[in-house]
Amino acid sequence: MPKYHKAFYLLHAIGFLLALSTALPAYVQSSFLEGFMNLQMLSLYLTGIMLLTLIMLMIYPHIINKLTNLRSQLLVTIISIIALLILGVSKQPIVILIIFAVQYIGLNLLFINSDVALENISDDAHTGVIRGRHLTILNIGWLISPLFMGLIVSLGNYQLIYFVAGLIMILNLFVVYSKRDSLSDHKEYKVHKIRNLLKSLYRKKNLRKIFTLSFVLNFFYCLMVLYIPIYLNQNIGLEWSAISLIFTVMLLPFVIFGLPAGKIADKWLGEKEIIITGIILMFITTGMIFFVNSNSIVLWALLLFIGRTGAAIFEAMQEAYFFKHVTGDDLDLINLFRDLRPMAWLIGTGISVIILHFYPVQYIFIFLALILFFSLWPAITIKDTK
Repeated sequence: MPKYHKAFYLLHAIGFLLALSTALPAYVQSSFLEGFMNLQMLSLYLTGIMLLTLIMLMIYPHIINKLTNLRSQLLVTIISIIALLILGVSKQPIVILIIFAVQYIGLNLLFINSDVALENISDDAHTGVIRGRHLTILNIGWLISPLFMGLIVSLGNYQLIYFVAGLIMILNLFVVYSKRDSLSDHKEYKVHKIRNLLKSLYRKKNLRKIFTLSFVLNFFYCLMVLYIPIYLNQNIGLEWSAISLIFTVMLLPFVIFGLPAGKIADKWLGEKEIIITGIILMFITTGMIFFVNSNSIVLWALLLFIGRTGAAIFEAMQEAYFFKHVTGDDLDLINLFRDLRPMAWLIGTGISVIILHFYPVQYIFIFLALILFFSLWPAITIKDTK
């Protein structure tokens, strides 16, 4: 294990709180927003938010350079807290739709700050373990959130979830501010023009392939997070209490398998074989969703558990592979890597508008399975680190 262990624990704690506040509303956001628009309009609205997020992520490295990583983190955390609390109490649809975009963008930006801070104290020899451990801790936040989500929905409504997320972010702000001396940085990060950055990325074949694979993973998350809750609730007929239990089981692999996969990649296999295994599991289970009409909680929990096992090891390996090829100074590359999430969500929500115009929601899962199948090619041809 590398040195600076106290700093690692601090960043893990901050990451956990950020993940928990992000995860709590994640699986109800589509159902919450459906109260203001139909499913097709919801997809269009989210497409617009993803475009704004992408633009802000492109601007954010310049803001970090101007303010430092710590100050930009504090500023965006405060903005996110205000937005989440307003979202938790407002009754005005126009206010809710605007503020939803603000909190969504803010939470995405904060993950960039965490990435930069963590990479600044990491070394390549331990990248798989470091990233695996950090992802595991973040995923504990995602694991426990469905149980809290189900409880909060039963006590109030969807808005109460956002208010609770705001309270968690207040705790996050307290931790960051109280430990600001440990997080302080005054370094200038490399920020290139986007054209030069893309040219450089294009010349690096293996880095380009891991970007492609990361895009596919985020595309998978987009369609699954948005449409699985709606499908299980409205098409299969499951109650939210049952769905929250299914999602808790579904998310267990992110806690169980992330760190072991990182250790295996560092010591023995490298990332390639594990990524391929993950994609195959995701492809099979996503395709099966189209054909399963049962309302069995056990069956859905098992199916989604296996699919997320693939996603968990895939995620851990693409993180390890990427961060073995960059340093903390490569802010623009790290930022571009994180841009893949809103880019995938932008394209995913846009494509889903077209699919939903012609077909029922379950056809989204067949389309997603095909995307996963074709992603096997970059996975098979990428150069391993072992």
